[in-house]
Amino acid sequence: MKMYSCMLTLLLLMSVQRGDVYIGKASYYGGPKDKTVKRGQMMASGYRFDPDRLEAAHKTLPFGTVVYVRRYMKEGPDLYTSAVITDRGPYIKGRIIDLTPAGAEQLDMIHSGVVPVKVLVMKVGPCKTYKCYKKHPYQRGRKVK
Repeated sequence: MKMYSCMLTLLLLMSVQRGDVYIGKASYYGGPKDKTVKRGQMMASGYRFDPDRLEAAHKTLPFGTVVYVRRYMKEGPDLYTSAVITDRGPYIKGRIIDLTPAGAEQLDMIHSGVVPVKVLVMKVGPCKTYKCYKKHPYQRGRKVK
């Protein structure tokens, strides 16, 4: 069973293209009350978690993928942010992306926690696995130690 789920994940990763759109719910992780992840903790990509960076977790998008996240508002203009995929998750049914607190603030979702969003792939990242990503840091010359 595990082999089939790995193969399915690889097929999904290989089919990602710029302009792909995902619609669902977004949540955020790493806030002050979240005990599951703390600043400096290692993420799936090998980088350390920093709640002040515009990063996100997605189940299948390659590490380093840049996404544009749009929150639909009932009243007023919609809110937008961009983020780089550096982690895996969310693992709760119905959620498509987990943002860091910096992204959650831009989408004004700190108090609500879960909001409806549309995620647009702007640039597909170079790596599907941690080993590849470790060799190709995506921004600001950050290096994995």
